[in-house]
Amino acid sequence: MNSLTRIFAALAFSIAASSPAADKTLMDYFLPTPIIGALTTNVWGAPGVFPRDPQNGLEDQTMKQWCYWDGQLIKGTDGKYHLFASRWDQAKGHNGWFGSVAVHAVSDNPVGPYVDRGICWPDSLGGKGHNVTALVLPNDEGYAVIVSETRPGAVFISKSLDGPWIMKGLLTVTGQTNWRASNVSVMIRPDGDYMIVPRNGQVMISKAADGICGPYQIVGPAYPKGIPNLEDPVVWYSGGLYHIVVNSWSTRTAYHLTSKDGKTNWVNRGLAYDPRKDFVRYTDGTVNHWDKMERPGVLLENGHVKYFTLAALDVEKNQERGNDTHGSKVVVIPFDGEAFDRDMVKTIAAEDAAARTTLAQTPATNSPPPGKLAARPLFRDPPFDAPTDPVLCFNAESKKWFMYYTQRRATATNTSGVEWVHGCNIGMAESSDGGATWTYRGNADISYGKDIHPNDYTYWAPEVIWVAGTYHMYLSYVPGIFNDWNHPREIVHLTSKDGIKWNSLGKVDLKSERVIDACVMQLPSGLWRMWYKDERRSPSLSYADSPDLNHWEVKGNAVTNFSGEGPKAFHWQGKFWLIADCWRNGMRVWSSDDCRNWKLQPEPLFGSHGDVVVSGDRAWWFYFGPGRRTAVEVVELKVSEGKLLPGDPKEPTYMDLKPVREEER
Repeated sequence: MNSLTRIFAALAFSIAASSPAADKTLMDYFLPTPIIGALTTNVWGAPGVFPRDPQNGLEDQTMKQWCYWDGQLIKGTDGKYHLFASRWDQAKGHNGWFGSVAVHAVSDNPVGPYVDRGICWPDSLGGKGHNVTALVLPNDEGYAVIVSETRPGAVFISKSLDGPWIMKGLLTVTGQTNWRASNVSVMIRPDGDYMIVPRNGQVMISKAADGICGPYQIVGPAYPKGIPNLEDPVVWYSGGLYHIVVNSWSTRTAYHLTSKDGKTNWVNRGLAYDPRKDFVRYTDGTVNHWDKMERPGVLLENGHVKYFTLAALDVEKNQERGNDTHGSKVVVIPFDGEAFDRDMVKTIAAEDAAARTTLAQTPATNSPPPGKLAARPLFRDPPFDAPTDPVLCFNAESKKWFMYYTQRRATATNTSGVEWVHGCNIGMAESSDGGATWTYRGNADISYGKDIHPNDYTYWAPEVIWVAGTYHMYLSYVPGIFNDWNHPREIVHLTSKDGIKWNSLGKVDLKSERVIDACVMQLPSGLWRMWYKDERRSPSLSYADSPDLNHWEVKGNAVTNFSGEGPKAFHWQGKFWLIADCWRNGMRVWSSDDCRNWKLQPEPLFGSHGDVVVSGDRAWWFYFGPGRRTAVEVVELKVSEGKLLPGDPKEPTYMDLKPVREEER
C-alpha cells in the first residue's frame, strides 16, 4: 500500500469512527401527522398515547381480537397503499407474537386507516410469519414478502399484492448451512444486487443473478460499538447514501447510520427517534408518547423517504398481558425525505472537503498531480439517482463548468420494461472548483417536442459545444415513453446564448428515423464532423460532415469492427481518438492520424457512454457506472506506448479543469 493510499484509509477510518456534530438528526425530519378520524381517549391505551387517532395506521380499535406488529408499506399500481404486518391473538398478550401470522392490509390514504384483508399464505403453516417486510422485485417480477424469527428466513413471492403468495425459498448465506434469519431488512441496491441487514448488523449481499434468496456473502459489520442491544434494522438508499435506522431496545432509542457504498465505513449520525421525545405529533400540536416504538419501515417515493412505519406498544412488553386495555399497532408517520437528503448531501460534502484539506496538509512520499481531489462518486442526480451520458462544457457566463446528462428515472415506480429510461429530461450540474465537486442545478430549459408530446417526451444523450459565441446542443429525442427500444428517434439541433435556455433549429437530417448519441468536432480543415449511432445501419457507428453545423451529409460507417453507441471523438497527444460503448465488448478505443482511418486498440476502457475533457496538457474520462441507479465518475487518462489508458478508479483522482472556454476542434 503506497503512502497516499494509507492516508486515505486513515481518513476513512477516522470519519467512520466518529459521529460528527450536526444541527439536525433524522428525528428532526418527522412531519406532523394528519388527523384522519378524530383524536380521542375512548380507545385502548395508556395515558401517554391519549388523545390519539385510531384511524392512523393498522390496529384493532376494540382490542378484542388482534395485536399488530412490524409494518412495511408498498404503493400499488392500483393507487392504494398496501401494508404487510404480523398479528396475533391479543388474549395472549405481547408474548403471543410467537404464534403470529403475516397479514396484508390496504388503505386509500398512506396514513390510514388500513383494513386487514387477512392472512397472506393460509396454506403454508397456517400463515405463520413474524418480522414481516416486503419489497417490489425488479424486471416486473412482482413482489416479495420476507418473514424471519419464527421461520428461518422464508421468502414468498406474488405477481399481485393481493396474492396468491407462493414460497420461493429460504434466505441462504455462503458457508453457513444452518443460518437462521432474524429481524431481516432487505433492499435492492443501485447496482441491482440484493442486500440484507439482519439483527446482528452484518451487511450481506446477493448478486442480482443469484436472486433474492441468495446465497448472500457477508461483507462486514454496520453497527457502531458501545450501543447495547441493537436490533430491528431498516436499510434503504437515498440521496447518494445507504442508510440504516436501528433500535436499541434496552435504551428505547434508535440510531441513524450512513455509508457511501453500503458495505464499509458506516457512520453513526446520532438519534433517529426516541419515543420519549415529541416526534409523534399531530397537525394540531397534540403529542403521543408510546412506550415502545420498534420495527421501523420506510416508504420511498421519487427516491426519498415519504413515510415511516413503526410498531408501537403503549406499555412495557411484560405489562401487556392480554384481555386488558393495552396492546400494539402499526403507526404511520410522514417524513420530509427531500429536505433530509438535501441536508445529508451538504453534510457529506463538508466532510469530504475537510478530508481533502487534511489530505492536502498531510505529507506524502509521492506528491499528487496538481488540482483538487475528486469526490467519489463524482456526482449523483438527486431527483432520480441515474445520471447517464455526461458531457461537459465551460460556461463563461457563470464562470463554472457545466455538466449536462440524461436524467434517467431510476426511482420511478410502476414502470414496465425500459419505461424508466424514457421520459427523461436533461439534467445539469455545475462545478466551481475545477471539476472536483458538482452541485445539481436543475434541468436544461428545452421545449423541443413538447408541443405534440407535452408530458410523454424523452430526451437523451446531449452533446454540447461552444462555437463563436453560441452554445450548440445535439440532442437525441424520442417522441414518447415506451417500454421497449423499437420506436423512432432523432437528433435535433438546439442553440443557446447562456447554456441554460435552448432554442430549436429542428431535426438533423441524417436519412434515418433511428439515430441517437451525437458527438461533434471540428476537423483541421474547418469541416465539422458528427459521429452517431444509426440503428438502421450495421455496424451502427456512423458519421456525417457539415460546413456550418446546420447542413449535414451522411458519409457512412465510422468504424466497422464493432457496433456501438455513445461515440466520443477528441484530439490529444498528437492523435485523434474515438471511444464508443460497444456493450458486451466494452468501451472500445480507436486512434487515427487523419480522423478517417481508425486503428482499434486491444485494451478497452471501463464505464459507459461518457465524455473526455482535455484541459491544458491533461485529459479526464467522465463516465457512468453499471446498474439501474448509478453515478457519474471520473479518472485521468494517459497515453502510454501509443495507447489511451485510464487511471485506477480505486485511486484518488485530481481535477484541474481550467476556467477556459473550449472550442471542439
